[in-house]
Amino acid sequence: MPLSTGAPAAVQGRESVTARAWTTLTAMERTYIEDVLRHTHGRIAGPGGAADILGLPASTLRHRLKKLGLTPPAS
Repeated sequence: MPLSTGAPAAVQGRESVTARAWTTLTAMERTYIEDVLRHTHGRIAGPGGAADILGLPASTLRHRLKKLGLTPPAS
């Protein structure tokens, strides 16, 4: 399916792609993981933990935290 060349459609409650500044995928990943960790109060593993929400093994999330330069919460 070809990409649309017209103006992007608005996503529920979000600004259009052209109305916001572009950022890197890494920056978006960092922000998203930080948001999820805030939501879980720093809990990484277990039911309802950040890894569970993100659909990742806890070890993979810890690796990504290190890769992104984020300090994992004390366990």
